[in-house]
Amino acid sequence: MNNSEELKLLIMFSLLAAINLMVLSFVLLFKKNNILANKVLGGLVFIPSVVLMANAFLYMQYFSVSVLFVFLGSSICFLFGPLLLLYIHLVQENTYDFKIKDLLHFFPVVTITFYGVYIGLQSSESIHENYLNIVAGEDMVTNIIYLAQLIHFAIYITWSIRKVNLIKMKTYLSIVDKTNYKWLKFFVTRLLYLNILILLVYVVQISFFPSYVIYSDLLATPLASSCFYPIMVYKSFSNKVTYNTGFFDKKEIKSKEVQLSEPTFIVQEEHNEELNSDKILSFLQKNKTYLNKDYTIHQLGADLNESPRTVSKVINSELNKSFIQLINEFRVEEAIVLLKLEKDKLTIDAIAEKAGFKSRSSFYRVFKNIKQTSPSQYFQ
Repeated sequence: MNNSEELKLLIMFSLLAAINLMVLSFVLLFKKNNILANKVLGGLVFIPSVVLMANAFLYMQYFSVSVLFVFLGSSICFLFGPLLLLYIHLVQENTYDFKIKDLLHFFPVVTITFYGVYIGLQSSESIHENYLNIVAGEDMVTNIIYLAQLIHFAIYITWSIRKVNLIKMKTYLSIVDKTNYKWLKFFVTRLLYLNILILLVYVVQISFFPSYVIYSDLLATPLASSCFYPIMVYKSFSNKVTYNTGFFDKKEIKSKEVQLSEPTFIVQEEHNEELNSDKILSFLQKNKTYLNKDYTIHQLGADLNESPRTVSKVINSELNKSFIQLINEFRVEEAIVLLKLEKDKLTIDAIAEKAGFKSRSSFYRVFKNIKQTSPSQYFQ
């Protein structure tokens, strides 16, 4: 087999891997009634498909007259990190409030795109010379971009792992938290292993077999990517990631939340009677789930095997208060007990945290609103 035929086979393999990932990403992006987290996962899968296709087109010399596409392919790689963070957030929260400062995530994408446009406006001779330098690995700018991609990914994967580990640091882990933590930990660590593997292949080939770098671009990377991403997407669905929607598969509700601060297990409530306020109050008094400062009505609904809307309706109609008011009342009573028993051992900040409040200021504000006096005055 001559070099030309071998190159064609490698290019064909890379294109098939790219098409495979692209189809998978479109399924995730455009599936009916799909949740936002899965759409973002589709975006994560779409990025490597574009990179694989760009590598194939580069060796087919399609970019010899328009190197703009080389830089567009490079710039889209810098979307992977922000999308990964967004995916992790959506799995946990199901919503995201965009802030102006979030635009900073897209600075590398915009910068490289503008540079590509600038190069694309040069003369034909200059563009062709740039192309030859890029293919030969002698273009300083593209080499800097490739290095920046590695640093960029290292920063975001570290950030992502840290963000996932924060789930385990909660006061207790709910079913939602435990399921999501297990899945996200699996996802980000495998993603890290994949990129370390690809990086090692590149380093070995560049160091010892520089003339065979084409096999990294058109064989090793497509093979690793086409194996990893479909498996991860399948795992995502087979693990039934809950995304904090408040609804659970019946098979998932076999064991309930484990409170980390105390060896107390939440007992599964039977779903054979209509939900009422007594059932809600009894559950909260028994299990003290309100000690989790991030406890939401979605989690309460999951604990009771009811929808958040049903739980909210019962609390509003029968107790004449909101979910937040109810939870804060339990937290204040818990704080009063702690103040009586451990005032000399714990600081106010520690008591506020143990009672489920996010900060000292919120503790004082809620306490005064409910008891019409400050904590210090209450015990005088």
